[in-house]
Amino acid sequence: MKTTLELPDNLLRKVKSSVASSGKTMKAFMIDAIQDKLAAQEAAASKPWLMHFGVLRHLGGERQVIEAKIREEFDGVDSNQWK
Repeated sequence: MKTTLELPDNLLRKVKSSVASSGKTMKAFMIDAIQDKLAAQEAAASKPWLMHFGVLRHLGGERQVIEAKIREEFDGVDSNQWK
């Protein structure tokens, strides 16, 4: 089946560049890209938690502060009490 796609200019430039460097045809590249996208959606549907993975990445600084506080507290624990 033939179809026509309208792509934004900047996306089309990226696609053409990737196609040229991969040695594939535009058709093969588009088929691979669509299959990869569909496979990723199927994988995400079978693992719903996966779509949330990395969502809190922007809180990396806060995580480091919390981990430092935890290390600080554990350093204050007398390990002899736990034997």
